[in-house]
Amino acid sequence: MGPIASLLQDDPWLTMPPKLRLDAHRQRRQRLYGRPRNTTSEDIPAQPDPPRVLPPMKEPWFHIVDSHGPLMLTDIVRACSKRYRVSLQDILSQRRNARVVRARQVAFYLAKRLTSRSLPDIGRRIGGRDHTTVLYAVGKIERIRQIDTCLEMDLRVITSAVGGYLDR
Repeated sequence: MGPIASLLQDDPWLTMPPKLRLDAHRQRRQRLYGRPRNTTSEDIPAQPDPPRVLPPMKEPWFHIVDSHGPLMLTDIVRACSKRYRVSLQDILSQRRNARVVRARQVAFYLAKRLTSRSLPDIGRRIGGRDHTTVLYAVGKIERIRQIDTCLEMDLRVITSAVGGYLDR
């Protein structure tokens, strides 16, 4: 007899009668999975979940001052269109003349700075633009803002119109 046969001969599982082996297998399966093999979850009676008890709420450490709610992109775009005297449709369109582009870039910049929306989301919602377009506009307005006092004033006026706060 070879070494594998001697190992198999000493195995109690193989020397066990098939009926006992099957019963042991079923018991192990039920212990592991919580149910016999050929039953579904509908066959087993459901046990009610214990009632959930939530801990009492604590007082918030902050108080919300702004009663207007979160800033909406539509408010920002409308304020930009009013300030730059461009229609809302022009900002959302594919037009690329200087006034429309400046209003759109300011809207991108303020949307990024005043809301928590991502660049792709801002681009999708303002004219279906790519996130790289939004990124370029934000960088450009940040660069121009440092040297152009008129743009700085426009940003402050639009920000106060929508109820936000813009830091330097």
